[in-house]
Amino acid sequence: MELRKELDSFIKDFYGYGNLKSDIWFIGMEEGGGATLEEIKSRLEVWKAMGAGKVVDAYDFHHRITDDKGKNFDFLFRDGNPAVQRTWQGLIKLLLSYKAETYSAEKIKEKQSKGWGRLKSDNCMLELFPLPSPNANDFNYTEWLGDENFTRKNYKKENENRRIQGLQELIKVNQPKMVVFYGKAYGDKYKAIAGLDGSDLLELKITSEKTAKVFVGSPTSYVFIPHPTAHGMSDEYYQQLGRALKEKV
Repeated sequence: MELRKELDSFIKDFYGYGNLKSDIWFIGMEEGGGATLEEIKSRLEVWKAMGAGKVVDAYDFHHRITDDKGKNFDFLFRDGNPAVQRTWQGLIKLLLSYKAETYSAEKIKEKQSKGWGRLKSDNCMLELFPLPSPNANDFNYTEWLGDENFTRKNYKKENENRRIQGLQELIKVNQPKMVVFYGKAYGDKYKAIAGLDGSDLLELKITSEKTAKVFVGSPTSYVFIPHPTAHGMSDEYYQQLGRALKEKV
């Protein structure tokens, strides 16, 4: 495998998981994972084998990729009892609250197991930056490529505009009803994707601690929320926000 060539293709073309024709999209900063070179190579190989599309089926993808010990990631979709993925869990709570106004632990598990990021699901999960990293500080690709210039800073700088334009094009073509951006650190880049300067955002007080910002548009509305792993992201927040969005969007 020519690692740099494969990574360049992945950076250019891969955006995430799910159904681009769904009404509800979620867009974050970058995917977690990618702790070892073996896992990254597996991700690249499986993505290519699945057609190298802009999106793939999350269930199928995670059943096929493997870590450095050869173990796959099916525990994230295990029927009836998937491992808790904190970011996904928060987004699933919001989705269920918006669509049904309520949820239970069983409904969350069922959604993660069978209806999260699937090609025929009611949702789509995309990322501004495609290379997975264990956390915001680690960036192992510099070492793996043996290229001191391939730093996180340079990688983002070189690809930011292209990725923003790519996401804008996907939204324009597919016209989702609502796009939810999560995480405050990349708020300016999220606004750029939405084509907003921030002055036209409506701030909603959801709980005593947390707010959300909303732009009601046609055909697509945009929602900006804290990261699901942020302090204070409670069940009350997701339930209240889901009801508020149902009224406004």
